[in-house]
Amino acid sequence: MLGLVVRPVCIFLIIDMTVATFIFHHAQVLNNGMTTFLLLLCLINIFSHKADAFTIDYLITQKMKLYE
Repeated sequence: MLGLVVRPVCIFLIIDMTVATFIFHHAQVLNNGMTTFLLLLCLINIFSHKADAFTIDYLITQKMKLYE
């Protein structure tokens, strides 16, 4: 993963996995919806943490801070 625009992409994927888990699988997280629910939890985790030092987003923000 390059880490380019992670947070904006995560927002759309969180919406997608929420719909897949709670509407398509009828919120049966222990049966059919387990995979989509786990992906939803992983996406929320990725969205809630800041960018690592090895991502393109981090490098871009560091360059922008130098020009301020």
